[in-house]
Amino acid sequence: MDKLRNAEDITTQTAVLHKLKEEIKAQTALIQKLEQKMNECAKTLQRQKDMKQTSERETEQQTTQLQEQKTIRHAQKEEIDRQEMEKWKITEELRTQTILVQNLKLDLSKCEETLQRQKNIKWINEREIEQQTTQLQEQKIKIDTQKEEIDRQEREIQTNSRIIKQTRRKKQTLEKMIQTGEKQQQVKDEKFQKQVTELEKQKKLHEETVTVMRLEAEQNKYREVRRKQEDLHILQDIHDQLKDGFSSSTYMQDCDREQNLNELGKIIEKIKMEFQASLEQLEVLKKTQQRTEKGNERERSDALWDARDTCGETKQEQHKVSEENVPHKSFIKKMKDHPDSQDFNRKSTLKSLVEILQSLSLDSFYPNKMTMETFLTICSPNKEQSHSNVAFSYLQKLLMLNCRVRFMIGENKNQDCTLSTRTSGKCDRKEGIDVHGVPDGITDYEVIARETQVISDMEEISCEHNLDEVLSEKNDANNAKEKIHPMDVQMAVFHCTDSFLRQNMVTKLSSCQYALPLLVPSPTSTYIELLLWTFRQIKKTWTLADGCSTSLPVCQIKTPMVFFCRLGSVSTSKSQLLNSVINPKHDTFFHRNSPGNSRNRLFIEGLVEIAWYCPAGNNDDLFNKCLTFCNLHGDALDHRRQTDFFSEQATINVVLRQSMKPNDRDRELLEKLHKSSKPLICLNCDLQKGPLKVLNGLNVKIGLRGRKQDELHKELITAIAICLKKCNFSPNFNLEESSELAKQCGFRVDEDSMYCQEGKTRALEIMKLLEGEDISQIKVKFLPCQGKMWHEWARKNKELHRLHGEMEHARNVTLTEMNKIRMKQCANNLRFIKTFVKNLTSHSKTQTQYFVWWIRHFFDNKFSNKVSQLHLKYHSKWLEVQKLKSIPEKSELFTLQEQLDKISEELAKVTFGLEHIFREMGQIYEAWATVPEEMGADVSAFPAVAADLLISGQPLELMDGDAAHVPLTWIQSVLDKVTESLGDQRVFVLSVLGLQSSGKSTMLNTMFGLQFAVSAGRCTRGALMQLIRVKEEDKEQLKFDYLLVIDSEGLQSLKLLSKQSALIRNNELATFVTGLADLTLINISGENPAEMKDIIQIIVQAFLRMKKVKLTPSFMFVHQNFTDNSTGEKNIEGKMKLQEILDQMTQEMCNTQDSAYLSKFIPNVHYFAQLWEGNSPMAPPNPCYSENVESLKQIVLKAAAEKNCLKLSELKVRIKDLWAAVLNEDFAFSFKTIQTNSDECCEVKGDDSHQEDHT
Repeated sequence: MDKLRNAEDITTQTAVLHKLKEEIKAQTALIQKLEQKMNECAKTLQRQKDMKQTSERETEQQTTQLQEQKTIRHAQKEEIDRQEMEKWKITEELRTQTILVQNLKLDLSKCEETLQRQKNIKWINEREIEQQTTQLQEQKIKIDTQKEEIDRQEREIQTNSRIIKQTRRKKQTLEKMIQTGEKQQQVKDEKFQKQVTELEKQKKLHEETVTVMRLEAEQNKYREVRRKQEDLHILQDIHDQLKDGFSSSTYMQDCDREQNLNELGKIIEKIKMEFQASLEQLEVLKKTQQRTEKGNERERSDALWDARDTCGETKQEQHKVSEENVPHKSFIKKMKDHPDSQDFNRKSTLKSLVEILQSLSLDSFYPNKMTMETFLTICSPNKEQSHSNVAFSYLQKLLMLNCRVRFMIGENKNQDCTLSTRTSGKCDRKEGIDVHGVPDGITDYEVIARETQVISDMEEISCEHNLDEVLSEKNDANNAKEKIHPMDVQMAVFHCTDSFLRQNMVTKLSSCQYALPLLVPSPTSTYIELLLWTFRQIKKTWTLADGCSTSLPVCQIKTPMVFFCRLGSVSTSKSQLLNSVINPKHDTFFHRNSPGNSRNRLFIEGLVEIAWYCPAGNNDDLFNKCLTFCNLHGDALDHRRQTDFFSEQATINVVLRQSMKPNDRDRELLEKLHKSSKPLICLNCDLQKGPLKVLNGLNVKIGLRGRKQDELHKELITAIAICLKKCNFSPNFNLEESSELAKQCGFRVDEDSMYCQEGKTRALEIMKLLEGEDISQIKVKFLPCQGKMWHEWARKNKELHRLHGEMEHARNVTLTEMNKIRMKQCANNLRFIKTFVKNLTSHSKTQTQYFVWWIRHFFDNKFSNKVSQLHLKYHSKWLEVQKLKSIPEKSELFTLQEQLDKISEELAKVTFGLEHIFREMGQIYEAWATVPEEMGADVSAFPAVAADLLISGQPLELMDGDAAHVPLTWIQSVLDKVTESLGDQRVFVLSVLGLQSSGKSTMLNTMFGLQFAVSAGRCTRGALMQLIRVKEEDKEQLKFDYLLVIDSEGLQSLKLLSKQSALIRNNELATFVTGLADLTLINISGENPAEMKDIIQIIVQAFLRMKKVKLTPSFMFVHQNFTDNSTGEKNIEGKMKLQEILDQMTQEMCNTQDSAYLSKFIPNVHYFAQLWEGNSPMAPPNPCYSENVESLKQIVLKAAAEKNCLKLSELKVRIKDLWAAVLNEDFAFSFKTIQTNSDECCEVKGDDSHQEDHT
């Protein structure tokens, strides 16, 4: 057994050994393969080494070649430098020789001119001698001829004397015969005149009787119709109540009651039919009367023209007189000669237009002739307060952001705002008049009372037989005076303004939260214009529920749009309903119940207005997204082009109608809107109220009869919200996209005017130069002169003025460095600036204005987003700094402050606007002014370009906002060019000073209609100045010719007030602005004026230390954002306390400075209401704010009239002296803290030895 086991083990081990051998063979084969691969890799590695050695040899060869090339280039460079030096020497020699040649040529030309002058004198003398000889001969001949003529005349006189005697005898005989015939004819004329007078009296009595009978008949019919209408309403109410009662009780099973109910319904239907027939009869009667009146008017006009034809000579004389008295009749003549005036209705409309424009004194401005320059002028205070023209008063108050302007039309008794009723224009199918021709809101009793009063008045007149008074023009119904519709005043002014004033006007309307005209029919032709350019300045801001805020120009907003229109005449005001949807607290759209409404309206028929609802992100928002609302004035059926266009563009259509049964025309439009895929909300005035029903998924029907206003408004808002959710439309209305569709539909677009498109094209060419560039590097690349080089030059200039003692060497070194900086500025590429200036100078004034506007617009679009982002980033970091200031550990605070500095640098790089281009022009001019003999003609023209822009109303930078420096050479050259253009005019300088975002620019814009930047991220930097012209007739009273307004940067605008540079900057700015102005407005926003104490101290201290400049500046304090009207009375004690503190502070400063220049402060404070009335973004401006600004304007002008104003040449000297004094001050002083609790207006006065010396 053991052997067997051993044998088996041996067998097993043998098998295992065999397997091991096979594995060893396999591994041996694998090792051989690996060795082969290793050999191959070794060969490959050797090849790579060989290639590397080859490449290294090639690299060494190339390096050698490069060194040889560098040597050659160095030699070439030295040769080029040597050639340039020789060229420069040759150029200098040529320049010297050229100057000599020019001098020789000048001497030669002078000699030639002298010789030629002597020859001319000799030739002139010879000619004079010849002429005198000829004249003597002619006089001799004339004397002989005169003698012969005298002899002939003597003979004729003798003959004529005999004839005259005979003629006198014949004349006496004829005179006797004529006197006899005249007496006989006079007797016949008197008899004929008596007969004619009697016939006229009988005719007038007959017409009066017919009129009275007609009025009585109409009165009876009106009464019958009203009675039937009342009966119908009563029966309808009874029927509805019975029906409701039966449906809720078990008595409905009673057949008798059901039968009675059906009979009552039949009776109601019968009465309805009779009532409808009566309405049709009245309508026929009304049309017959209208045709009769038109026929009578034609007959009267034909008779009038016949009478005019029979007196041709008198007509010519009257025409001459009218031309002498009325110089502006070109438009009226055009209207009379209009090709459409052959049509009677068209002629009547044009006549209405002429009379409205004449009554508003706008006939000389139509169309589009009123410009910003003609309107934005300074008037005397008395004239502005008593402005008698309603149109100019409207525009003035609108530009001053007075949101009551629509309702103030006609309130002034001195304003002429009436119009003859016969010129009412389109009166049919008018909103606000029901089917009976009676205005809505007037009861039957009032109608009957008015008609009865008219009849009684006529009976009384007929009894007195005072027919002359009845038929006089004063009481003629055709000549009765009625108020002009406020919207007609607005649109008349709109049609008379040019595109720039129109844009400003619409922007102010938007600020007042009024609806804006979008689709405007022409009053003199058939074309309709869509406004796009006019809206370019307007921006809207809204906040969603998640807190996300958006601010966009309205031309770029894409939102759902709700379109409102009406069919026929309705008893409910569509515009008033729309106001309740947008802003229940403010009348966005003018409606029939608005104050000052009139039945006459001409310009707003077919007008489409637009408004936006902007949510504030609050829980009480009416809608949760931004919405656009469009409103068509007039009957939609009469204006199908507008209706079809906006119904296709709308997201939701809202139609207002009166009757429940539409006629054929109404049905056609309703079916089109009903079949559309867009929601339709139908508002029916005759339909009883009921639960809100959404029909066919998207259509809604709402009854208005018997509804409370609040309930109706909520239901309409709910319906619009439901439709917006169900339709799932993306925001699809955009003004820019709609303008393209409008062109396809035959509408005009205001932006397509030739000058506007040319200006846009040239502005785009400038923008192409900036394409592809990094935003943060654009200013560095294209405006290099105003960056580090200008800042360094300004710093060294201040150091130069603040050197004391014997520092001649340091002065020379500083001047040399400043000249080097100027030379570097001269070496920069001027292609961008020259291209820009060429666009300003090579076209007309209007084209230049368009170019300037478009380039500003494109700059804002390109840089505004980046600027806003950096502002937000800066604000968040600044908040972190404020939190860390209370922590003792300052390491993190320093880190955040460094980050703030970096953000400020980035912000300065990406801030790019027109002011920076003008600043670059100034730096280029100042750089080349150091070498005037090398200045080119293009650079020397820069001041004239800037002067033209300043005269045309563009603001010009006076103090650089980045370098805090005044480019004195540039400013003086610009003022010289202004003086050349305007003459050495008297100028009153008004400046404003205050903290950042305290409303300084807004106040100036509101006061004078200016356009200083006030939007977020566009705060004023440095100081800007703008010229405003004074009217010629008011210059003598105001004692100055131009008002120069200076808007300054907000003090303490730099958040890091601990920095010494910020304190110095505030001191320099406050001193310069107040010292330059004749009057400075110190603006404070908020309840506590203590934050302004440092500013007052800076001003007083600076003028105490500037002994070289002898000035007497005046200050007025404006305290804004006060809501309590009794604020002035409540702060009397505070004013007295503040005055004591200021007097004490002044005395301490005088003692410290060993000076007595100042007297006590004179209190004069003006309290302003807050700007907005309510919460943004839907809040309108506070009317009290506009009134406060207007009152302050009158005070400023009255104060200006008492000043001895500087001339432009003297102003230039003052700027130079004042800036030199500011440069000589180091402003490195501190003040003792003084607590103040109120605003004051102070006047700094000096003794006689320190009065103004303008010479």
